[in-house]
Amino acid sequence: LLAPAGNNYLWSTAESTQRIAAKEAGSYSVTVTDTHSCTAASNIITITANELPAVPEVTRSGDTLTSTSADSYQWYLDSSEIAGATNQQYVVMQNGNYLVEVTDNNGCSSRSALFNAIDVNVEDVSEELGVKLYPNPNNGEFVVEFTGDEEHELEITDAVGRIFFSAVIADKRKQMNINQMAPGSYLLNIKQYGQTRCFKLSLVK
Repeated sequence: LLAPAGNNYLWSTAESTQRIAAKEAGSYSVTVTDTHSCTAASNIITITANELPAVPEVTRSGDTLTSTSADSYQWYLDSSEIAGATNQQYVVMQNGNYLVEVTDNNGCSSRSALFNAIDVNVEDVSEELGVKLYPNPNNGEFVVEFTGDEEHELEITDAVGRIFFSAVIADKRKQMNINQMAPGSYLLNIKQYGQTRCFKLSLVK
């Protein structure tokens, strides 16, 4: 709160500076004295405070972290904001300390406790799961093979869910070429019968 210019100030909080911080909800006023010892009292300003959103809790299922419900989300890894990680769930791709910051419609936010994700292991593609991918890591050219004859919906995304490739695969063997994509770790999502299996895909150049 900022009082108009004067020589002396006396706030209802007993503070005597021109500017004070309203640290609590309540009513505030100030009396200002000029160089001629004339005084004037301000109007009363009422400060209200919004309650902070509840501290979110993070749970883990496989390699997916889930926050309790909120209006908006931002995930962090080792104190650094994860770009694009603004959903209620986040798929982790490396070990580390994660937290989520939730913000309500008033712009008030709360952060969860640190969640230490260890043994992160996005499923390796294997024939046991009815899928074979080789080579992996690769330079963007690889083969996907399925043991069954059914159609599969295939997506390649990053850890925050941005889609870089999408196609319906009807063949048991598909030659893939995504060498236009930047090197890094991606997720190969294979959808069938309403279920999604998530596999790690590593691109190197």
